[in-house]
Amino acid sequence: MCCSTLFILILLLIYCGKVGGLFISQFNVPATALRGEDVTLWCHYKLEMDTLYSLTWWKDDQQFFRYKPGGRPEKQLYDVQGVKVDTSSMKINSLTLVHVGLRSTGKYRCEVLADAPSYEKHIQSTNFTVVEQPRGAPRITGIPE
Repeated sequence: MCCSTLFILILLLIYCGKVGGLFISQFNVPATALRGEDVTLWCHYKLEMDTLYSLTWWKDDQQFFRYKPGGRPEKQLYDVQGVKVDTSSMKINSLTLVHVGLRSTGKYRCEVLADAPSYEKHIQSTNFTVVEQPRGAPRITGIPE
């Protein structure tokens, strides 16, 4: 009887994909933005049987935001060059970078970590590039008339 119960459990695990856990359900960082624009970053997660330990945002392997439920403080910002967060619109699942500049360009990553006992981690990342529009029409020089 023990072996058949174990076999059924294994089949259920394969069928369901996983037990408990969490995953990032929506991740959005625009590929590009114009210099001076405000840009909203999204990292929505779904918890199944786990509880959230923390959600963190990184730029080029430097942490600039941490949300830790029950932490003191729950939301923490860190100074990272090129990253300025609008604290008035800061939420758990989204935050807005204000007046992005050329130094805001980089690889942005969202990490979601489940609490004990699983400590499961999910990561999504993408590159973000800030561009500047030309100040006028292009001029071609060096061609004889």
